[in-house]
Amino acid sequence: MGKIEQVKLPLKVKYKGGKVSEFLLPEKEPLGVIVGDFMVFVNGGTEKMCLSRAKAYCASFKFKNRKANLGTISFWSGLVKGGDVFKFNETMRLLGKRPLIPGEEYWWEPERKDICSCWSFYTVFKGSSAFIDRYYAAEGDMLFVKFYPVVRVA
Repeated sequence: MGKIEQVKLPLKVKYKGGKVSEFLLPEKEPLGVIVGDFMVFVNGGTEKMCLSRAKAYCASFKFKNRKANLGTISFWSGLVKGGDVFKFNETMRLLGKRPLIPGEEYWWEPERKDICSCWSFYTVFKGSSAFIDRYYAAEGDMLFVKFYPVVRVA
């Protein structure tokens, strides 16, 4: 009988039960993808929500007693500008989860209460993306945008 080939993931994944692996573990349920000092929960990017509901949903995810949030603009812009968006998307695809979609808008953690903010990216050419952030001087509960819960793990 032949040896089963393990699938190496572009980014490490934290699985329920605490295991962190750079390999696909089909018998375990993935919790999040590790990007630097942060973990992006795999349960995201599917539903559009208003800002207050998205923030409440993110806060329901916890890691080591830390509540998740929408991720800061520096985290998301770093992911896109550093090229890790491609690694993140491939990891999500291999896990059977929803990757980030170019041109879609995603919430990021607002820095000011009177402004709600979204980000998106587009692919310039394979291996290169551009980052766009948008500010809306309107109620965040009037916009419905996708998001991913993010928590600091380091």
